[in-house]
Amino acid sequence: MQRAAGQRRCLHPGGLPAHYHGYNIPYSESRERFQETLEILLKAWTQERFSHEGKYFQFRDVCVMPKPFQKPHPPLRIAATTQETYPMVGRMGRPLFIAVRTTSISDLSQFIGGYHAGWREAGHPGQGSVGLIVPVYVADSARRAREEPEASTMFFYRSIAEALARGGTNREEAARLGRLSYDEILGELAVYGTPEAVTDRLLELREALGFSTLSVWMNVGGRIPHEQTVTSMRLFAERVAPRLG
Repeated sequence: MQRAAGQRRCLHPGGLPAHYHGYNIPYSESRERFQETLEILLKAWTQERFSHEGKYFQFRDVCVMPKPFQKPHPPLRIAATTQETYPMVGRMGRPLFIAVRTTSISDLSQFIGGYHAGWREAGHPGQGSVGLIVPVYVADSARRAREEPEASTMFFYRSIAEALARGGTNREEAARLGRLSYDEILGELAVYGTPEAVTDRLLELREALGFSTLSVWMNVGGRIPHEQTVTSMRLFAERVAPRLG
C-alpha cells in the first residue's frame, strides 16, 4: 500500500467558518476563492513571470521564487468534505483526498461515485486517484483498542462540534457531531481494533472506496498517551501494513 508522499500538496476548498470570519471573509466565498487561488498557484509555479486579473486577486507581471523542484509543479490532491465537491474535483482532473473524520464511511462510499462521474464527463483518461485518511488505533486486544483511545476521540468530536456551533453557519452539523456516541464513531468514523480486525476493515474500505494511497491518523484528539500511540503505530507497521500489500 502506497503511503501519501511527503512532497505531495493537499489543497482544501473549505475549512471551518471561523477560519474565514477571523479575516472578515464571508464563508460563502470559500469555493470561489479556492478555485482562484489554485489558478494563481499553478501560474506562479509554471510561468517565469505572470499576471492575474480575478474577482478576488490581481497581480501584474510578478515572479515567484524559488520555483518548485518538481516539474511542472508538486503533485496536488484536492480534499473534499461536501458531496458537491466530489464531481467538481473529478471534472478538474485532479486526484482526490478524502477523510473519515466528520464524514461517515457510508457517506464516503456514496459520494465517491460523484468524483468518478465528474472525471468521466470531463473526458479525462483513466479513473482518477483517491487518497484516504482514516483514524486508526491498533491494540493487542479488542478491549484495549476500544478503551484506550475513547477519551481522546470523544474530546476531538466534541471540540469540532463546538467550533462549528461558534461559527454559526452549520448548526445542524454541529448538533449531529455533538450527539455522536462512541459506538457510532467506532462504527462509521474510525478503524480501531486488533491487528487482524483493522486489516480486514481497511481491506473492506479499499474495496468500497478504491483508494490508492492511505494515511492513518493515530492519535485522534491528541490526548492518547505517547506510549500507547507508539505501541499502536508499531502494531500497525508490523502486523497491518504488510497485509495491505
